[in-house]
Amino acid sequence: MEFSLKEDYIFVNYHYIRDPSEKYKGINSCQLAEFEKQIKFLNGSFKIVSVSDVVTAAVNGTADKFCAVTFDDCLKDVYLNAVPILNKYNCKTTLFPITSVFKGQLPSVHKIHILLSNFSAEHLIDFFNDYLKREYAELGNKYKIPKDRRISETLRLDDDILTANLKEALIFIPRVLKNDFTDSFFKELKLDEETVIEVFFMNRDEIKELAGYGFEIGNHSHCHDNMTNLSSYELIQDVCTSREVLSDILGNKTKIESFSYPHGRCNAEILNVLISQNFKHALTIEERGISKKDNPFLLPRYDTNSIRDYLKSVN
Repeated sequence: MEFSLKEDYIFVNYHYIRDPSEKYKGINSCQLAEFEKQIKFLNGSFKIVSVSDVVTAAVNGTADKFCAVTFDDCLKDVYLNAVPILNKYNCKTTLFPITSVFKGQLPSVHKIHILLSNFSAEHLIDFFNDYLKREYAELGNKYKIPKDRRISETLRLDDDILTANLKEALIFIPRVLKNDFTDSFFKELKLDEETVIEVFFMNRDEIKELAGYGFEIGNHSHCHDNMTNLSSYELIQDVCTSREVLSDILGNKTKIESFSYPHGRCNAEILNVLISQNFKHALTIEERGISKKDNPFLLPRYDTNSIRDYLKSVN
């Protein structure tokens, strides 16, 4: 659904906030000038508050318009580039860290961004399909990545077909196979995961600092896997591990009540786990405003590109 100012209660999601560079051309980001334009617009049209406050306003039908700005992954860009702009407009936001990075484990989705900065999507797909056939022949064509059609007609439309297919397919590929594939390229590029993490992600002190300034901290899982691929036991282990890491950073008194689904994927089993772990609400990537009738564990959220397109249409 296209964004409209008719909405009273919304979430807007961001990831990378950086200007383009040749070194990291595989990263799709919201550029700094565009980010400031969007924050200025949102701040002038809504009260920018926490996720919890938007949900409360929607449930109560509060007369004012409310928006929560969220950042999935807690990338270093947010600390270096977004926070100064947010401070300029006196905005506090909600951060959803991937906690495996604090254990030296780089999520596969970010490995792919690095690989796409060094190799073409076609090269990576060809290599993966050959690798699959050679090393995992028993899987047949189950995980083969197509090149002649778009896997999803509704997601990743800002990417070309091959790039979109590579990203989308790897969400559903088993962790072992995915890690084997990405690690082989990391070895070729002589890249160390912990070094990449230091460059790309906020560290513990930075997250603690922002929490102290009033930024809400949510849970974005530990490993950033497609959670619909996990068993109930694996789901609980992942969520609890993430919560423990965040408690170690922020202290046990900090309540982590919001959850952002990795890749936006969820199902009834995941919802039940979150409820059992005392979360209050969870955010998807369905693009529309929030209503009082929404399931608190299936809350919609606009992408930065939707705000960008709206601002283009009215200017």
